[in-house]
Amino acid sequence: MSDTCKKLSTVIAVLGLIALVVGLFFAGNKIYWIVGIVLGTVASLIKVYMLERTLDKAVDMDPKNANNYTRANYTMRLVVSVVIVVLACIVEQINVVGVLIGLLLVQPAAYITNFI
Repeated sequence: MSDTCKKLSTVIAVLGLIALVVGLFFAGNKIYWIVGIVLGTVASLIKVYMLERTLDKAVDMDPKNANNYTRANYTMRLVVSVVIVVLACIVEQINVVGVLIGLLLVQPAAYITNFI
């Protein structure tokens, strides 16, 4: 993993931990909240790793193949997010809001990593 990916993963994990602790004060069922945040944060970490791997491989390809490859992998990352959210909606023991917060941690983590 590159240094940037490691830093981004660390910031995502820290933000997930902060969201977990803050949410414990507001969540009705704390176990469901913990499961939701952890599932969303782990999915975000997986998506960041998938993105790095995609970009590493696409750099060595010709432009047309790289474009197709990155689009296919974008679709895979989107499918991962959709499957996680649908799973959270189906399984009662997973807090949907926690999953969504965990999945959205990539954006603020990218800004924080860039600022650091």
